[in-house]
Amino acid sequence: MAISIAGVLAILTRGDWAQLTALRFSIGDLAILAVMPLWAFYTVMLRRRPPEIDNIELIFLLSVFGVAALAPAYL
Repeated sequence: MAISIAGVLAILTRGDWAQLTALRFSIGDLAILAVMPLWAFYTVMLRRRPPEIDNIELIFLLSVFGVAALAPAYL
């Protein structure tokens, strides 16, 4: 993972590491950076899903929690 991040930084800075100080992030960039650990947690926990929960039930539960999480932003 560290090698991948270093590669992305090398591409972004075109090999000039001094340009890291000149990088500017928009609010969307910061939102994506904040959500990335949550996505990683979701993918890890998805493998630990109890076998009693059917796929349709899982999709329903994820949809309910997603709507509840997005409702304040929508309102």
